[in-house]
Amino acid sequence: MDNNLPSLEDSIRAAQKSAKNRQTNFWILSSIWIFVLLVGSLFFINLLHKFEENSQRIEGLSQTNKAMAERLEIQNKENGEINDRLIQLEEFYYQQLNEEARSNKIKDIAQMQIERQYISPAQKDFFNSEIKSRTNSNNADYWYLESFNQDDKQAINYLNKAIDLNPTMETAYFARGKKFNSLNNYEEAIADFTTALRLQPNNPATLAARAFSYFKLSYNTKLSFDQQTKFLSDALKDCEKSINLNPTDWVPYHYRGFINYKKKEYRNAEKDWREAASRRIGLSETASSIENISMIYLSTSNWEKAYKNCNDVKNLDDKSAWNWLFTYIATEKLKMFDLSKEAKNNWNNLKSKSDQEALQMYLPREFHVFLNE
Repeated sequence: MDNNLPSLEDSIRAAQKSAKNRQTNFWILSSIWIFVLLVGSLFFINLLHKFEENSQRIEGLSQTNKAMAERLEIQNKENGEINDRLIQLEEFYYQQLNEEARSNKIKDIAQMQIERQYISPAQKDFFNSEIKSRTNSNNADYWYLESFNQDDKQAINYLNKAIDLNPTMETAYFARGKKFNSLNNYEEAIADFTTALRLQPNNPATLAARAFSYFKLSYNTKLSFDQQTKFLSDALKDCEKSINLNPTDWVPYHYRGFINYKKKEYRNAEKDWREAASRRIGLSETASSIENISMIYLSTSNWEKAYKNCNDVKNLDDKSAWNWLFTYIATEKLKMFDLSKEAKNNWNNLKSKSDQEALQMYLPREFHVFLNE
């Protein structure tokens, strides 16, 4: 008999110990599974509770939005009724004017059109009907008013006739100067604005318009540096004088923003463009001042601020070619290539030749590659 073999008693003891270990392991595993199931159940119940809360919150927001939409619809209806009543009152007012007052009123509206101020529907109807009723071609007023229905070159021909018939007609010189500006004939524009100022000194609108002509000439590469600097200085003087005479007009602030931008006085430029925007009427009009601030951020390599400003402008006007170009540049620099592709497509679809020419002057040379891509 081998003494190394376990005894029967040892075998029984080992079997009992093994059974006890298996029983212990079973209860440990069972406890772990019960704990996991309990935690899982609690988590699922909490998830359902949150889902129910979110559903109630979403439903509440939906009801709130619906109520806001209903209130807005009522408000728009009330505003529409008020506007209709105002138009009726305006039309009645125009019918009561005598001949001299009617003539002065259409000149006022014409001046507002030149200065790109808001014209009400009743004012437009009154203006157009008055032009049709004034058919005396020997009258300077006739050619002056008719010029508003022509393209820039034909308008200049009509204004020439008005000035021939009435050489002291200040509004005709002002209107012709604006047309020369549109055709990039800035020296001729300055001559007309200067004549208009001689006939009516200290006219803030004329000073602002001449400031724009001076500013554009400051970019003329055919001129010497000293000449360019003088034109820029003259532009700034006219803007500041215009603002002193009429602080509520947006135009001189807008132009002074460009002057300060060229001088790299970026803080003053941004302030001017925001001042101009606060005085403008309409979202797209406001956007056309705010969007220029992106040029400051691009020029100083502040891509994040440029992109944010572009988004702010897009919420006001999503059809601005300039803003899409600025968005294109900013998103390329930020490596947001999906957004830059969209911005590039919108820029190419909306841009005009005049947009490209102007931005080639204003933007730093490093960004010119984006203009023609």
